[in-house]
Amino acid sequence: MLMHCKKIPKKLQSEINKEFKKQIGDLDLGEFNDIKKLLDTNTKESNNLENVLKDKISQDELQKQLGSKALDGLVDKLKFF
Repeated sequence: MLMHCKKIPKKLQSEINKEFKKQIGDLDLGEFNDIKKLLDTNTKESNNLENVLKDKISQDELQKQLGSKALDGLVDKLKFF
């Protein structure tokens, strides 16, 4: 009975592989995993770049607002002269 239980995962994996090949074609699981890793890496890099750009834009916008407020304050002070 124990030997029979050990064969089940191998048979199950074999059936999964057959079905996978039928659905996907010649692409094997190793290639699929490589593609998945590549996509995951690209997604992470894209998200990191997006966050960096958002931070940069926020900093630039903050500097513009601060510069504008400082200029407005200076203009207000000059109006009194």
